[in-house]
Amino acid sequence: MAFNFSFGFGNRQKRTFDVDKDGNVFYSLFNGFGGLANKISDREKLKKVCENPALLKVISLDCDIFSLGKVNKFQEGKLIEEDFLYSLVKKPNLMQSWTSFFWDYKWWLNVCGTSILYNPNNSKNIGNTSLQFLNPANITYNDTLIRKLQKFIFSNLSYNEVLEGSISYKFDNGESKDILLKELEFFHDLTNAGQSNPLKGISRIDALYKVINNSELALDAKGINLFLAGKFMVAGKADPSKTDFANIPMSEDEKQSIEQKVLSNKSIHAVKSMIDIKRFVENMGALKLDESFMADFFIFGSMFNIPRDILETSLRGSTYENQEKAMARLIEYCEKPKAQKLTDWFETQFDLEDIRMSWNHLMFMKIFEKEQINNQKLKASALLELMKAGVKLDEINTMLETNFSSLDYEGLKKIPSNNNI
Repeated sequence: MAFNFSFGFGNRQKRTFDVDKDGNVFYSLFNGFGGLANKISDREKLKKVCENPALLKVISLDCDIFSLGKVNKFQEGKLIEEDFLYSLVKKPNLMQSWTSFFWDYKWWLNVCGTSILYNPNNSKNIGNTSLQFLNPANITYNDTLIRKLQKFIFSNLSYNEVLEGSISYKFDNGESKDILLKELEFFHDLTNAGQSNPLKGISRIDALYKVINNSELALDAKGINLFLAGKFMVAGKADPSKTDFANIPMSEDEKQSIEQKVLSNKSIHAVKSMIDIKRFVENMGALKLDESFMADFFIFGSMFNIPRDILETSLRGSTYENQEKAMARLIEYCEKPKAQKLTDWFETQFDLEDIRMSWNHLMFMKIFEKEQINNQKLKASALLELMKAGVKLDEINTMLETNFSSLDYEGLKKIPSNNNI
């Protein structure tokens, strides 16, 4: 099905659209190479990621780092138990560890923009359930359900009615299962605002569509040129001053003779007429295909907010300090927000309080512990100097961002000065 409309300069262009099984509408302008359409289905996103080495490396690196986190329990802002989820239940389901569970969560966020957690029977008991993430590409959404979700929901009655709706999940063996919406939790990488299906979030892969295609073309180009690098073009050189039969095109027998001689092990070949030999690919380095691959790798990493130092470390190493600081930035600004979405759900669903995902147990965090100790030493030194100068308590609290209720000014006077030691 297609509609015609005017597209600039008085030209008439065709705009076509397709509807997938999820009810998403995909428009296409210019059905040729390099067209403007770049919204792709979840299944196509998964295929694109798995077949592109640079993009797969970036996303798997991010998932590896995220999966190293542990969920700890806090009380009044203080850590009271490490690896709290593991102490409650050893595994989220029979087939996975918590590490694998966290890896899947980040994988589907990065690839499809949505991670869909299946909690059978909407269980409120974490010790008596089987939590697992579904493949978004295997889900078919009910049109009636989507239409309800596209409206404002103000009452609990309307909300509960929507939760009784269901989606169809198709397994790889061809079988399918209807799952109630209340048994599912949808986590979005960016947002679901403006989506025709409010259950699905925006995916970064759509924004990277053309970069992914260009990266694939560069890989294809390298393969083609490597294939042609060992091949030659052999041609006879005609002499314009001669008009004899030496200038007529080579016969098939002559062509085969030259090919046999070029491919033989002899060092010297005698020929009747001069011939010209050229490679199909003279200089692979001049094509700069490896540089193109590296550029795409960093573009992909930038889209997923992975610092360049970490990307470079994964390829060719980086200085220790830069690497560790970059890793801390990644944890603080990229991994923790996504982790908090997950731990917020655990708190609400299983009536838990103040659980947080942390990476403090990893080696790269030690450099920040050292910096924290140094900062505390500097603050303590500043406190003593301010007290010696007679600065008032409330002023000290403001300057040092502390919350002292009292300070022993008289006791400080009895402590010998360092200058007297």
